[in-house]
Amino acid sequence: MASTPGADSSIPSALHGALYDLSSSINPATARKWTDTELAAWLFEAHGLSVSRESVSRCLGPLRKAAREALLERVRASAAEKIPEQFAKLDELMEVAAKDGLSSKASRTRVRAIDAYRKALETKVRSIAGDDAKVTISGGADSLASFLGSAFGDDDEEEAGAATAAPVAR
Repeated sequence: MASTPGADSSIPSALHGALYDLSSSINPATARKWTDTELAAWLFEAHGLSVSRESVSRCLGPLRKAAREALLERVRASAAEKIPEQFAKLDELMEVAAKDGLSSKASRTRVRAIDAYRKALETKVRSIAGDDAKVTISGGADSLASFLGSAFGDDDEEEAGAATAAPVAR
């Protein structure tokens, strides 16, 4: 019968904890973390067990995976505590940017403010929906500048003959 947590019965389960602890520490001979090959040699020297590097890897695999998952969960929990405060701050900054930018007389400044607001909004939606979400609020700065310039009759900073395109939200 296979020992737990690994599927290799050549390493007694009583040694799994010590082997994992050693694998997480620094090998004094190399001043680096222990490799699975070095751990196999240690098992032979310290316990008279002749095992392969693969046996050590199979034994430690589930323990390493559980340790990684626990670390990721701690990082996620820590980040999640900060999100409400960061969203509130982002909302404040978005309001200030929109107010300052839209009160400007130059259309390019207004466009930059709208573009910054759009990017912040996309970031916020992605953080809620997940990184894999395809969130794009499109309409390039040039096409948006042309559209706003024509809409507000502010052509002082616009190039003559620029194409007018309406922004598109997807």
